[in-house]
Amino acid sequence: MKKNAGQILELVYLLCFAGLLYIDFFAHSTPQWVITTLFAVIVASILLSYIPKRDESAKRTGIFSLVTTLFLFSLVVIFDLAGGVSKVGIALGHPIIWALVGISIWMSVRRIRNAA
Repeated sequence: MKKNAGQILELVYLLCFAGLLYIDFFAHSTPQWVITTLFAVIVASILLSYIPKRDESAKRTGIFSLVTTLFLFSLVVIFDLAGGVSKVGIALGHPIIWALVGISIWMSVRRIRNAA
């Protein structure tokens, strides 16, 4: 798969996750079809990015993983500060959230350093 197509899929993936986070924190009566569509787009973008095996460097994969982690965590912080409440229990005070973010950042940085 071409590099630009892969980047578009990654952007779609991030936007869908951002939409799902927004729905979790703020939307009170979101139609089920919207949630199902966002999940379907995420699954389709993941499958499309791996069917024709892309020759990606470990550094690029590490950078995407780091950006994804920081982007989604930033959204959780922003939504929490804006007064949103997660319906599924995502909370900044929960130590598992901090552990997952820390481990993800550590693994991404390690992958980037090992690729250099």
